[in-house]
Amino acid sequence: MEAPADSGAPARAPGAASRAAMIVLAVLGLLISGYLTAASLFTDKGPIGCGDDSGCAAVLASKWSAVFGVPVSAAATLTYLVLLGALVLRAWPLTALLGGLIGGAAVYFIALQFFVVQAVCPWCMADHIVGLILVGFIAAATPGPARRRSIAPAAVGVLAIAAMAGVQAASSEPTYRLAIPTGQDYDLTDDRGRLLGLLNGQLQLNLNDAPVAGPRDAPDVAVILFDYACPHCRAMLKTLHAYRMEHPGRFAKVSLPMPLNHQCNPYRAPEQFHQRFAHSCDLAWLSVAVYYAAPDQWEAFDRFLWDTDRVRTKEEAEAEALRRVDADRLQEALLDPRINALVASGTQAWHAVGEPVLPVIMAPGAPAIEGKTDDFTQIDALFTEKPQSRESHP
Repeated sequence: MEAPADSGAPARAPGAASRAAMIVLAVLGLLISGYLTAASLFTDKGPIGCGDDSGCAAVLASKWSAVFGVPVSAAATLTYLVLLGALVLRAWPLTALLGGLIGGAAVYFIALQFFVVQAVCPWCMADHIVGLILVGFIAAATPGPARRRSIAPAAVGVLAIAAMAGVQAASSEPTYRLAIPTGQDYDLTDDRGRLLGLLNGQLQLNLNDAPVAGPRDAPDVAVILFDYACPHCRAMLKTLHAYRMEHPGRFAKVSLPMPLNHQCNPYRAPEQFHQRFAHSCDLAWLSVAVYYAAPDQWEAFDRFLWDTDRVRTKEEAEAEALRRVDADRLQEALLDPRINALVASGTQAWHAVGEPVLPVIMAPGAPAIEGKTDDFTQIDALFTEKPQSRESHP
């Protein structure tokens, strides 16, 4: 009589082809995650094909790309390495545990890219897809008795990913500071209005000519270089709005458009064009035009552009602008030469500081913030050192 399936009889090992496929997939996952780890730790440019304005850069610069300061790709590299050993030794409980880790991580990070970061890293997606295929092979090839004994280890692996997700959710976005020249910065008010000088006075702004959210005479004022099509910019605009709501009357945000589109940015080459930024110039022009035509309508229009999970199209923005501003007034404002000058100031400032990742948040006399942050103390730090007040400036 045959032994019952759960009697502990020796399990039939998976076929040579299945085992070879699992080993090949594990090696492929190891190579991809190892490359991502090396690119993260030893280069400033990131993986091949991941420019500063790419989805890859957005994912790898987010807080979800690390846990306790260690790149998650490093943990993946170690996991694949141990899995290779488990496959060679036919250690099915350990294989199940690692399969739970890999499968749980793949589902988690794919969901993060689509629903939280709203950007996709092709290298990361390749690693996750390899991982999911590998987990499918493991589930199909694990012998019957071993499969039942593997449920608990696999569940532990999934729970470990859930714990990591909790740690990441509780953490703050990493904050990067740009060392920019500030010795000749100024913040003064004269008969022309409130004037800001940043980058040693290279960037000069009259707050009467730039969209401002908050009182122009607020003690603290910050300038943000941004593109409405940039997901990190939209996230940072939300954070600055929340910061202003928490500090009523104290803080003002100056919006300085910096479109990542060569059609209105001379520092972007046509070959750097990305479809995500196809409407960047149009959105920038419409936003400033609404401000000039109807300042009282601008904050709501600005929020319409950034308080969204996707990039607004030119047609959507035009329809919303016309809902808030008379058509003739809007058309007149769109022809205002100050818009071109304002956008040129933004692109020149971005170029002057080395064309960093957007957004860039600057305040007179302080190092700039590069990229997004959700840490209010980092925004507070922009205002700890004020430039010396001056009676006048050219």
